Amino acid sequence: MGWDGLSLGRRRMVAGLVVAGLALAACAPRFPSSAPPPPGPPPARAEGSGAERHPPADGPLTVALLLPLSGKAGAVGGRLRTAAETMAETTPNRLRLIAFDTQGPQGAVTAARAAIAAHADLIVGPLFGGDAQAVRPIVEEAGLTALALTNNASAGGARLWALGHAPEPQVRRVLALAAGRGEGRVMIIGPDTAYARLALAQARAMAAEAGGVTVVGASLYPPGTPYGALAESLRGMVRTPADVVLIPAGGLDLIAVSSVLAYYGETTGHRPVGTDLWEGPRPLSREASLRGGWFTSANPLSAVPPSAETVAGPPDGGTPQRRDPDKLEALVMDGVAVAQAWDRVTPLAEFLERPGGFSGASGVFRLGPQGDVERAYGVMEIGSGETAVLDPPPAVFPAAGAPLGLGRATLPPEESPASEVPPPNAPIPGV
Repeated sequence: MGWDGLSLGRRRMVAGLVVAGLALAACAPRFPSSAPPPPGPPPARAEGSGAERHPPADGPLTVALLLPLSGKAGAVGGRLRTAAETMAETTPNRLRLIAFDTQGPQGAVTAARAAIAAHADLIVGPLFGGDAQAVRPIVEEAGLTALALTNNASAGGARLWALGHAPEPQVRRVLALAAGRGEGRVMIIGPDTAYARLALAQARAMAAEAGGVTVVGASLYPPGTPYGALAESLRGMVRTPADVVLIPAGGLDLIAVSSVLAYYGETTGHRPVGTDLWEGPRPLSREASLRGGWFTSANPLSAVPPSAETVAGPPDGGTPQRRDPDKLEALVMDGVAVAQAWDRVTPLAEFLERPGGFSGASGVFRLGPQGDVERAYGVMEIGSGETAVLDPPPAVFPAAGAPLGLGRATLPPEESPASEVPPPNAPIPGV
């Protein structure tokens, strides 16, 4: 089945998603970058190299934002900078934010050194995994702490945490739920990306544990494969009996794979399952091929897109309501909120690694001693008219106290309605 085999409605839907994706780069707001000073060595320290820095007893904490403020990701970095500034404004005079443009791995190192020279007490960023790995030794040597935004867990270390939503714990969450309900035969289909390869490796690791999960098939196709070629290549595979099909992708890839499943696998009872890559501005319940599907969410309340009225304003032309942050904005806002919550009396490492963790805009999470981040994920189910919570995330971590509630804030409405231009919602880049 090729493009000609799709209904007129489905052709319009897929074309609309392509247009929306292209419009994103043009419509997202841009901000002037903060150019870091020329590169130089980290500040010299007479003794105790790598020892934790001590913040000022009074006055504002200095938080450095390491973000891409120019280049291809400049629009995304600008959004994150605005979100961080909005969060900081909720506690006037508590923080001083300074932004540095990362511009790539080497630029990230330059930006980190500039943050150190500016006497930053905490770094929020960088956004990408390669940038985080590049700055980690600089941060550790200076005795600083960084809360990076990448979902590449391997970027984490003793003084750098990767706050992004990594694929492995999400795959474990949704497949464990499926296996517990007698749906343990798993097929994995998605584009051949680093994210999808990690998801596939996690599924195979679960199968090796003999915990009820069995991988019955897997196919990672070249990204950008035309729908017709994809359908032809998967036609035989999707007729293989399986309980669930893990689709570690979002957007057009998600719709393409689920459409192939619905067309060729209609008699095999496959349930599509996935991660929070599925979250986005378009209600998933509108897509018939995803109904009955499950996906993980760290913040179920934000997994359901806002109504058109919330985004565009009421029909009478009134002022649009402020909106909740998207996934990336929530991460940077939580990084700032952690700095706001620090009492400066408790050593920073002890505060960050509190057993109960934190509860913020990006959900409930806690930080481990080696840069590992544990998140509490729930599972959503897509119905015919709505997406609902199937299995909520735990409110507390096992054998731990209650998480510390972080401050939250809403953001100005989008310049364009969400039905036309989606925000950059997918967990980025980094993996």
